[in-house]
Amino acid sequence: MGAAALGGPLTTGERSPAVAPLPGRQAPTGQARAAPAHEPVPGSVGVLGGTFDPIHIGHLAAAEEVREVLGLERILFVPAGIPPHKPDRLISAPGHRLAMVELAIAGNAAFEASRVELDRMGPSYTVDTVEALARIPSGGRGPDLTVILSAESFRGLPSWHEPGRLFGLARLAIVPRGGLAPPGKGWLEEHFPGIEARI
Repeated sequence: MGAAALGGPLTTGERSPAVAPLPGRQAPTGQARAAPAHEPVPGSVGVLGGTFDPIHIGHLAAAEEVREVLGLERILFVPAGIPPHKPDRLISAPGHRLAMVELAIAGNAAFEASRVELDRMGPSYTVDTVEALARIPSGGRGPDLTVILSAESFRGLPSWHEPGRLFGLARLAIVPRGGLAPPGKGWLEEHFPGIEARI
């Protein structure tokens, strides 16, 4: 995965699997699948949240690979204001973590930093962040959002705040981490029946 962050090729140009459009939205005419690598779909935005204390090359590589494979126009890096799953962990000040993100992504025009969680009071729940981002106009309509999660984070999704609501707002892109593969169909049907096409 590190090749992406270093500018190396990542994909073979194969089309990614079909994904269901967001409710109330249609896929662009003639497009039942995501665009091939390196052809961004207008209005498509990946959302990569995290504590980013610090941001590292693994975050950058995963974001670039997802962007290329799914044909996303841009990736938003969203530093958590108050991470709800890390209440006892000492973390750097929000402004410092945002500055680290801005420095790390400065070389990639498709990457942007977002203050959406830093400017909101209370815990940084992903579903609230995605809901706020979905209201921001992009080309006359809300953006087409894809939340990027590691396989480890995805396995913990049932314990998140209102996880089922997330699937109505965005698709999820799951990235393997440390040899941990995403959960299979059985796990999905047990925890989130009927949403396989959103992942």
